[in-house]
Amino acid sequence: MIRVKGINKKEPVKLYPTEGEIIYQRERWDYPDPQPDPDSQPEPQTDLQSQALLAKRLGAIVEITGKWAWASWQSKPPDAIRQALKDNGWIWCRNKGKWAWRAEPSHSRRAMPWDYIINKYGLRELKQTELVEV
Repeated sequence: MIRVKGINKKEPVKLYPTEGEIIYQRERWDYPDPQPDPDSQPEPQTDLQSQALLAKRLGAIVEITGKWAWASWQSKPPDAIRQALKDNGWIWCRNKGKWAWRAEPSHSRRAMPWDYIINKYGLRELKQTELVEV
């Protein structure tokens, strides 16, 4: 057994199996997981209604199709708004010109046009009167 100094102080890392060992499993490195400061980073909201309300508060036109929320602006939003969207898990959909938040991760092998999405999942626009937190 070879000992490597300073890598794993509890026990040495085995580099090669000894005689009689048929299966060799490499030991994992024991690095501490970095813990983010809970006060510095707000917890992102994870349900569709709260994400739609967030985008509406940021001044977007919000539409809901199925389990996706779509946000669009009349012109390009400022950097602070775009960063807030990114921090909450929104993605920019270049072909549609809108920001999207998905309740369940999904992917497709082909790009879906906006008309196809509306016909398949329906379209509901978030109105000003629906800004009630749940």
